[in-house]
Amino acid sequence: MVSFQQAWNAFLIHLRQLNMSESTQKQYAIDARQCVAFAKEHELTFEAATYNDFLYTYINHLDETYEKETSYNRKVACLRRFSHFALLREWITSEAYLSILVPKTVPKKEITALSDDQLNRIAHVWDHYLAYADTDERYRIARRNQLIVTTFLTLGCKPAELVRMQWQHLRHDEQKVRLLRGKSYRDIEVPADYLMLMAEFELERTTDSSYIWQSDANLQGNPITVKTVERIFQTISQDVGFTVRATDLRYAVIQRAQIEDVQDAIERFGYARKWVLDERKRRLK
Repeated sequence: MVSFQQAWNAFLIHLRQLNMSESTQKQYAIDARQCVAFAKEHELTFEAATYNDFLYTYINHLDETYEKETSYNRKVACLRRFSHFALLREWITSEAYLSILVPKTVPKKEITALSDDQLNRIAHVWDHYLAYADTDERYRIARRNQLIVTTFLTLGCKPAELVRMQWQHLRHDEQKVRLLRGKSYRDIEVPADYLMLMAEFELERTTDSSYIWQSDANLQGNPITVKTVERIFQTISQDVGFTVRATDLRYAVIQRAQIEDVQDAIERFGYARKWVLDERKRRLK
């Protein structure tokens, strides 16, 4: 018979062997410590005969501890994965845990769409920074950030897609921009004036890197990160007086898109399934 500590240790080793992300492994390690501590405090042992009773007790504890559905559900997801691992190792003997470890329904909040006036204010935030830039570096950063906002409003892309954009993805002859998503891509038709803006920006390049969006501090020529995009929008939020994310601009483009064919809309905005796009449109108010 193994103990809770031994079982969780084996599970965490299993995650490392699966090359799970460091953040996932870190969070699961926290969950493991919490579970082991709870079992020790209540003098509960890891046995097949009493495992379901333990789960009922521990689930009640999690329900009282975590008010947010998302936090509770994440803990439940970890326990389900751990229980499946224990079943494969024959430390427990049934799949009864599936009916015990049930996630809560997370209420879907309406997405408040940005108004035309708000979009206009967002689009012109960096004008002020450009006008008062007192160094070449500050001017380049303001110029870059201004065009990043323009790109979100033009393409309706995701932050992870934006940071992967390269100069070769600007297909001037076809008047399209290629966006990479995982191992696939999609080509989006864009207005000629957007490509003209990007052509002017390309003339201002200070490195030979293939990536469009770079930091002046990035000596390796790698792209900026999604975290950098988040910081850009934190600055925008401070300037306009309301919270705005890159995703909000994407939703604004989706809401205003005049695309009648559903399949065209799915491909245009990079959704894997129709119901996801429908759900986003339904939540926009």
